Amino acid sequence: MTHTLQLRQKFGLTQVKAARLLGVHPITISKWENGKAVPSWEMEMFLVAFLSSPKKPAEIHRLLNERNLVTCWAKLLEHRST
Repeated sequence: MTHTLQLRQKFGLTQVKAARLLGVHPITISKWENGKAVPSWEMEMFLVAFLSSPKKPAEIHRLLNERNLVTCWAKLLEHRST
């Protein structure tokens, strides 16, 4: 199972919402999940960090609603360093 699919299942995201969060096209998400393409190293690290975050679902959904990958990444790193 890909990290993208794990992210979507963990937080109840559609491919469109996951694409919006990650700043990619929904077709890209589909390709990652079907093994037709792979995310960049940086994107893969973001997905792993996001999936391993101990944040509560409400906090994650707030971050997802910001639709800003840089902000999400910074907040995840901030939380992991405490």
